[in-house]
Amino acid sequence: SGEIDAYSLEKRFIRKDGGVVPTAIDVKCVRQADGVPEYFIATVQDITERKLAEQRIHRLTRMYSALSECNQAIVRCTSHEELFPQVCRFAVDYGGMKLAWIGLLEKDTQLVRPVATFGEDADYLQRTQGSADAESPFGKGATGTAIRERRPIWILDYLKDPRTAPWHEHAAQAGWGAVAALPLIRHDEVIGALVLYAAAGETFDEEIRNLLIEMANDISFALTAFAK
Repeated sequence: SGEIDAYSLEKRFIRKDGGVVPTAIDVKCVRQADGVPEYFIATVQDITERKLAEQRIHRLTRMYSALSECNQAIVRCTSHEELFPQVCRFAVDYGGMKLAWIGLLEKDTQLVRPVATFGEDADYLQRTQGSADAESPFGKGATGTAIRERRPIWILDYLKDPRTAPWHEHAAQAGWGAVAALPLIRHDEVIGALVLYAAAGETFDEEIRNLLIEMANDISFALTAFAK
């Protein structure tokens, strides 16, 4: 119609295998001297890498915000009962997690009891079981292993990992693609774990892992300070 000579837009294409390709499309109309359109030039550029970089920066920015909020809460709080619910909420509202919870270890039974939760399907934690016992099928997941081995555990393909088999059915419904569990330490003793569920494994890239380790260390420092 002659209103514009060109336009650009972003559009997704679907491959035969179901994969999605984000693209940038640029279209230009070349006209004859009398203004009649002669032909169009259209270019389609694969912008997958750019989109992945933008998503990574967004995730990292959100997690920095969660860490900042957590540290501010540590300064304000005087007990873990006051701190833990805030940490879980920050991990979801600021950090972009689907679900966050903190569980404390019962030494006599080796069960891990949720004491603070926030996010989608938080009530499910009351209907399932978590353990730090290596012989229990409920102790081989991220939470039990993190407590038992005193190190962060990252499971990046939740539905295919045999360690998370007891929870696969619910995970498929809830959209859990990955989980991270970080041990919480008081007076050099592991007392529980901070557990985070995400939609996809790429959520827990190296930079996010480092920030979550820093968060768990800050919480552990606070737990020792509260005890003192």
